This record gives sequence, C-alpha cells and structure tokens, in this order.
Amino acid sequence: MNIIFETTEKFDKDLHKFNDVEQKMIAEHIDTYGQTLKNKKTGMGRGVFQPCEIKLINGYVSSLYALKVKQNIRVLMTIDVDTIFDQKIITLLRVVNNTNLLKAFNSTSKSLYQVERLLNVSS
Repeated sequence: MNIIFETTEKFDKDLHKFNDVEQKMIAEHIDTYGQTLKNKKTGMGRGVFQPCEIKLINGYVSSLYALKVKQNIRVLMTIDVDTIFDQKIITLLRVVNNTNLLKAFNSTSKSLYQVERLLNVSS
C-alpha cells in the first residue's frame, strides 16, 4: 500500500507559525504516522481521532481527523483510501495548537462538508 501526502496552503501557512524545532518535529511525526498507516490493514492508528462527530447524510463517514503531535500540537488531515490504486491519500489541512483545535476542526469540517453542526464534542 502506498501513502500519498498532499498539503494545502493553509497547512503550509500554519506550519510556518511554529519554530524550526517544532516544524521538524511535526514533519517527523507525520512521516512516522504515514509509515505506521502504510502497514495497517484497518483502522487509523494511535494518536488519530475526531474531536467532534460529523453527521453526514446517507450514512457517509467523515475522513477528517486530528493527529496528536505532542501535548499542544494537532494536525488536521483527511485520510482517504483508494482501493483501485492500493493507496491511502493523506491531505494535511491545518496544524494548530491544541487550544485552537475545536475551532479549526469545526471550521474545516464546515468547509469540507457544508455541515452546520458538530455533535459529541470531546476533549
């Protein structure tokens, strides 16, 4: 299984707000996560979660997740499985401090899915 990483302008802009040491740590953590995901047949692996439940129509499931990098840094990303080409596509959307996670997750999910409300907020 191949892992394809894509980034967005917002992710790149967010990343530059962190110092060089944090940027390196974020990049290394994302790479390590990708290697772990490459070897997994099912599931998203450790440190990946959805801080809020996103209710989509017709039983669709959201591919938006947060990856815990360290105590105060989270990466928002989508993880999509392409079974035809045997690959997983990870799109890095944002990187934020944990204090801004819910606001960023809410905003990103609304943008991706045009949903009005998130459910089951967890910390």
